[in-house]
Amino acid sequence: MRRTLIFASLLGLCLAPALRAQQSLPDHFGSWSASAPAAKTAPEVPGKPSGEAVAVLQEAGLDGVTRRAYASSGSTLTLTLYQLRDPSGAYAAFTYLRTPEMADSDLAEYAAVGRDTALILSGASLVEARGLAGASLADLRELVAALARTADKTPLPPIRGYLPLRGKLGGTEKYLLGPAGLRAEAAALGKPEIAALADKAGFASGAEVMLARYRIGREESVVLLFEYPTPQAAGLHQKHIEAALSSVAPPAELPLRRKGSLLSLVLAPAAGAPRGSQALLDGVRYETNVTWNEKSQTLTDAPWPVMVVNTILGTGVILVVAIVFGVAFGGLRVLTKLFFPGKVFDRASQMQILQLGINSKPIDSNDFYASWNPRS
Repeated sequence: MRRTLIFASLLGLCLAPALRAQQSLPDHFGSWSASAPAAKTAPEVPGKPSGEAVAVLQEAGLDGVTRRAYASSGSTLTLTLYQLRDPSGAYAAFTYLRTPEMADSDLAEYAAVGRDTALILSGASLVEARGLAGASLADLRELVAALARTADKTPLPPIRGYLPLRGKLGGTEKYLLGPAGLRAEAAALGKPEIAALADKAGFASGAEVMLARYRIGREESVVLLFEYPTPQAAGLHQKHIEAALSSVAPPAELPLRRKGSLLSLVLAPAAGAPRGSQALLDGVRYETNVTWNEKSQTLTDAPWPVMVVNTILGTGVILVVAIVFGVAFGGLRVLTKLFFPGKVFDRASQMQILQLGINSKPIDSNDFYASWNPRS
């Protein structure tokens, strides 16, 4: 029983962050109050094929859809909450559900408002409000504040900031995490060459894709950014993309550029394409930085009195060691010669002495190493 309780406690601690990250629709906000409990529902996106919407949202990490009705002074409003696995998936769902007719709003960092619909990105959740005729801006701000209390604070993917700014058509940005999303955008743009990249982009290798429409002069172009975990993966999939688009342009003429882990591709009409494509490629705001973090150390010189004292102490230690080893070496030789004369050191049979011949007396080695006076 005790082991079961311990296991349950540990499991609860592990699941606590995930449970806190789940957001829910409030009971009331502003002048609006819920007229019915929140209910689970299937993802239904007006204007989108049902099968396509389910596939794209599942690629983004859809965990569930909750819908709730609200009433205020005879008006009704419906909120639909899409719960995603993380904020990146919620951002992908936001760009998918947003239509070009919806304008940017300052309700949140990412919010869009249409004639009767609003989309609000809040952490790992996306809230869609329908029936805004009776809702005020203050009501929507209170809704955003209520959602923000339990929102996931994980940063959004940085690729969204790499798109060029000049000529971008507002509301056309799309963040894609799988082939279904890329095929859906290809169908919406009427560009089958983009659909050909769905299986070559490398989503299984962790690729992220950012897409937007641009207008430079009279021509409209599409910019696609492919970001990979490593530069090696980007180089490999660059070859796959070039092969898939070989029918559009030869690899040498294809407006495709790799910088680090990012691939930038421009799909433009034939007329005036080279100049406009190169301008868009130059406008991609991506810089590579290589850093090497090591432990830093600050070297400082000790004060000169300390250095003098340390020098004296070091010299004294060297002298003491030299004296000890000198006495030990000399003492060993003296003791050996005293107890074993002529047997270890200075053996006469192994001595060789050169004679200068100054004196006529022959040299005897015993005269130099005997422990007695040979002349006595």
